Amino acid sequence: LPAITVTPGAATQLAFGEQPPDADTAAVISPPFTVRALDQFGNLDETFTGTVLLSIVSGPTAADFSPGSTVSVIAVAGVATFTNVALDSAGVYTLGATSDALVAPPSGDITITAPPAALAAVAAVRRPLRARPSGVFFSDAPFASREVARE
Repeated sequence: LPAITVTPGAATQLAFGEQPPDADTAAVISPPFTVRALDQFGNLDETFTGTVLLSIVSGPTAADFSPGSTVSVIAVAGVATFTNVALDSAGVYTLGATSDALVAPPSGDITITAPPAALAAVAAVRRPLRARPSGVFFSDAPFASREVARE
């Protein structure tokens, strides 16, 4: 039998390849996820080099991508890989992707959780040290070990 070669047509749709995984608030979603440009039969269009733009389809009210997130990526060989995306609020989200007239169905649910309180306290701005009459300085920051220094 002769070999059959399938040549994909031009992209008519987008689809999430790897689904975005769950993550912590403001943490980069890892591992990276992809959006693929597909022809009418679901074959990858390796000639597609369009810019793919992410959007939030559903999630908490007023939620947004965290500052510094890269939500616009140029596809390489039909695949846009998102390596720097974070969401700013805890909740359950779905994402969308578009490129000109091409649209992806929404992603699967992504759960973004607030980091544990102990980590949030470490990340918080430290309170200034206060002096005791003995000349010892201390911090009353919660969840942090007491810092001690002498003048």
